[in-house]
Amino acid sequence: MMIVSRLSLNLIVFSWPFFLLAATTSHASSANVQEDQQAPHWEWAEKLKDMSQQIPASDHLIRLKMKHAVSTDADILMLSDLTDCLNESCKNLTDISISEAPKAGQSLLLSSDLLSRKIKEQWPDLIADISGSDDIQVTATSREISSEELREQLIQNIDLIQKKFKSLRIIIEKINIHKKTLVRPGKKKIVFHELEEHSEFNEKYAARLFSHLTKLTFKIFSDKNFQEETTGSASVRFRIKYKAFIANKDISQSSVISEEDFTEAWVAETNPGHSLITDLPAPLSYMTKKVLHEGEALRKYHLTRYITVRRGQMLNMSIKNSGIEITMRVRAQEPGSPGDTIRVICPPTKKNFYAKIEKDHTLTMTTKEAL
Repeated sequence: MMIVSRLSLNLIVFSWPFFLLAATTSHASSANVQEDQQAPHWEWAEKLKDMSQQIPASDHLIRLKMKHAVSTDADILMLSDLTDCLNESCKNLTDISISEAPKAGQSLLLSSDLLSRKIKEQWPDLIADISGSDDIQVTATSREISSEELREQLIQNIDLIQKKFKSLRIIIEKINIHKKTLVRPGKKKIVFHELEEHSEFNEKYAARLFSHLTKLTFKIFSDKNFQEETTGSASVRFRIKYKAFIANKDISQSSVISEEDFTEAWVAETNPGHSLITDLPAPLSYMTKKVLHEGEALRKYHLTRYITVRRGQMLNMSIKNSGIEITMRVRAQEPGSPGDTIRVICPPTKKNFYAKIEKDHTLTMTTKEAL
């Protein structure tokens, strides 16, 4: 009986620490449960949010593989140009711009860190897993601007300038680009600096400008977004042609000219201050001062005024009004030729009129022309 009691006592003694530990643990767990039950719900929401950030959902993770090298003809480099998409998440995303493309014929080195920053700026809630190369080399495709392409654009510009000119034509004799000029593929818009500054031309100014113009500077723009790509220069030479009147036959000195004696043609002239007559005078108004040979262009020094009415000369003047014609004698106050309108005076009344000189050296006037 005593042995049993000692054994039981020993068991109780040795088991006592475990009972205390179990009781303490049980009490602590109970306390924690009570404390957690009293904690606000927003604390649990924050804990869940932190856990979701540490372990990204499949639709928050985009997997990309960066290419080793690419060539492009675009103005802006997009994410899809530089990487391959490896999962469904990135396929549904809108493409983003990464950088401006290099100039035509040049290269640019981009790092994966740059791509990560751009993705983070655009999609702050996404996590990008970029594999492949650490850097990517981007080369801009290019083509060379030809002198013929410059010529075509220059012809268009000149046509716009001279379309309002009646007696001037500008011909391109030569155009050569000074150095190799590279641009991206596609249609281009070329703007010439020397022509851009002078949107309003008259014939005299245009003739002087193009006669002395030997160099053109230009800018090249993309036709689709008008973004400037490059600049260049070219040597040029122009020929100026004027409308002129060529004699159909030999015309002797002191002959009164008429339209039947000439043919209209375009004549090259190097001197902007030329003496070519570009508008034929009124018939019977001028006469030749010297012999004019067949095929020769009519110039100012060939002609002199053919005066048929002199100052102070007495003439018959007809006045027409409502079917009634009256003839009276008047004195010319100034000289003139057929087709000219001159001032005359009626001596008895001292009244002044304007009258037109006819081919037969008489004068005609309507009542509206009376002073």
